[in-house]
Amino acid sequence: MFSNAGLPASLLQPAFHKVIRPLSYDSLSVWQHDFEVACSMWKKYYIDQDKKLPLNERNNITMDLDEKRTDRDYLFGQLLALADNYEYRVLLRQSGGRTPDRTTNAVKLMNNFVAKPSTTWLTLRQQLNPYIISSTNGMFFQNEVDEVMSKFKEGDFESNKPLSSLFLLGYSHKRRQLIQRADAAKQLKEQNIENKGE
Repeated sequence: MFSNAGLPASLLQPAFHKVIRPLSYDSLSVWQHDFEVACSMWKKYYIDQDKKLPLNERNNITMDLDEKRTDRDYLFGQLLALADNYEYRVLLRQSGGRTPDRTTNAVKLMNNFVAKPSTTWLTLRQQLNPYIISSTNGMFFQNEVDEVMSKFKEGDFESNKPLSSLFLLGYSHKRRQLIQRADAAKQLKEQNIENKGE
C-alpha cells in the first residue's frame, strides 16, 4: 500500500488514539482487529526510523516480545497485557470455558492507563487482588509482573507521563507471547490425555 514511503503522521496518530479507547467500539473483536492493524502501522514506522540510524543506535523492533527492552512505554504495555490476560483467564474459568460476558478491567482502563500509567496501574492492581487471592495462578501472575517491574529504569515506573505508541507494541508482543504459551500448554495437556488413553 505505501511501498517504501513512510507512513504519514495523519494516519499514525489517529490510529493510536482510536485503539486506546476500546470502549468506544461496539465489538471487542473489531477493536482487537484495529489494535493489531495500528500495531503493524507503528511497527513499520519504528522500523523505517531505525533504518535512518547508525547500526549501533537502532531499536531493532521485531514481531516477538523483546525481553531485553527497557523502554518505559514498552514495559507498561507488557504490564497491561499481563493484567488483561490474567483477568480474562479467571473470567473464562468462572464462566465454565465460555467467552466471558464482560470486558476486563485492563481493557476498560486502557485510555486512562495511557494517560496516567503509574496511578492507573495501582488502581488496576487493586481490582485484580480478589482474583489473585482466590486463584491458584495468582503467584505465577505476580512473578510475571515482578519480572517486568524489575526492568524499569529508576524513576520510570513512578512517572505518570503519558505513554507513546511504543506502548502498543509492548502490549501486543506480550499478549501474543501469553496466547502462544497458553496454546502450547493446552496442546501438551491434550497430548498427555491421549497418551494416557492408549
